Amino acid sequence: MKKKFFLVIFSILFLFPSKITADILYLKNGRKIDGKIVEKNEKGVLLKIAGGTIDFSHQEIERIESSQMPVDEIFSPKEIYLKQKKEIDPSDPEAHFKLGEYCYTHNLLDDAFFEFEEAIGLDKSYLKKTEEYRKFLKQKEAIDCLNNVIDLNNSGKYELAKIRLDEIRKNFSKFYEKNKLEKFNIVLERNLMTARYEGKLREAISDKARERGFFQTDTTNFKIFADNEKSAKLMAKKIEDLRDEVAKKLGFTFLRKWAVPCKLYIYSDLSKFLEDSGAPAWASGWQKIFFKVTQKIVGDAVLFEVLVSERRIMVYEETTMFISKATAHELGHMIFLEFIDGKSIPLWFNEGIAVCAQRIRPLNERNLLKKIKNNDSYKVVNLLEIKEYPEDQTIFYAQSANIVKFLLEECGAFNFIKLAKRIKSGEDFYAAFYDVYRGYFRDALSLEDAWVKYVEKKAKYEFKL
Repeated sequence: MKKKFFLVIFSILFLFPSKITADILYLKNGRKIDGKIVEKNEKGVLLKIAGGTIDFSHQEIERIESSQMPVDEIFSPKEIYLKQKKEIDPSDPEAHFKLGEYCYTHNLLDDAFFEFEEAIGLDKSYLKKTEEYRKFLKQKEAIDCLNNVIDLNNSGKYELAKIRLDEIRKNFSKFYEKNKLEKFNIVLERNLMTARYEGKLREAISDKARERGFFQTDTTNFKIFADNEKSAKLMAKKIEDLRDEVAKKLGFTFLRKWAVPCKLYIYSDLSKFLEDSGAPAWASGWQKIFFKVTQKIVGDAVLFEVLVSERRIMVYEETTMFISKATAHELGHMIFLEFIDGKSIPLWFNEGIAVCAQRIRPLNERNLLKKIKNNDSYKVVNLLEIKEYPEDQTIFYAQSANIVKFLLEECGAFNFIKLAKRIKSGEDFYAAFYDVYRGYFRDALSLEDAWVKYVEKKAKYEFKL
């Protein structure tokens, strides 16, 4: 084992230098940034740092100095691998083998498997040299797949768990005792059957009890239930236009007809609203969108498709503005979450979107600017980290909404939709966020600078009016 470890380290050092010539940028604002200049033109420089790139104009830079830095402080293992992959002779099996070893030791297991297969394709003698590696990689893939099935089963996602287990039975059966996989399959099928039956029965009883005594009216995309006929008719008159208005505010120029209509419940009794929705005591609205996963066969490939199985909105008829405020707010949540297939997004962004959808907002720019100058607002770097609703919800909602408004108005709806598409694809939120808006800000600090300037400009305009 020690001998093999030594050989792996030797091959890594042979391929990759431990240090490289790097650049230190001394900025006029007093900051110092280490990295590697990868592009330079008449406008400025593009600096490579660990985790990404940052561009600086010549006006921001006081001077640049050279230094020696460890290569892994600038480039990630994946970046090093991709760089070396371009530089090796693609017909050299030994080079592919060494790349595979590097990927293996840096947990790039899919890439390691690919490089070992490349080496074998060029020279069959590498079958023996890579045997242990490939066996381990295949076993790890099988274990990871089964752990995923177990997690899905434990979280009640039985349909997806069943699909994953069928894949394991097809591709990894040799790594497990056949009877164990079959027992697990029986358990899953039982869970799935029970969940389908109990779920449908429970929802049917719940809806029937809730809707008894309610006035119902339907529109193209909504089934409206209200405990008084006047509210039901008023909502039916306005809801379709409101849906289109909210979509346009969020940058969606066209919204298709919903295949599954939204059930919209209107309550004049606060205690009944809180009981049925389970919302916190301070809330005046609640929404939930349910998704299902189906298989879709395209040619020889089996793809997963995420579809909406149900939509629900509940609102408390607190004032005559409950449509333009609470209902619009919940529609903002629903429209954006459907577009990203229910992917997880930060709390400030989620609530900022919903408040932007409203016709009435907590604070205008003049009042918000006063909060900022009196240090009664959040530092943006702290706002981005909030995971639970804070006690002072007014400033949280107002600031979150105004930052989203800044993204839509100042940075453009096109970029907002681009971000939504990258979230939908499964990309990390903040990685996509800072990349999409890199022309406007680079991090939380520069986001705060750009946003405060926007608030000052809007407040000045309001004052003139």
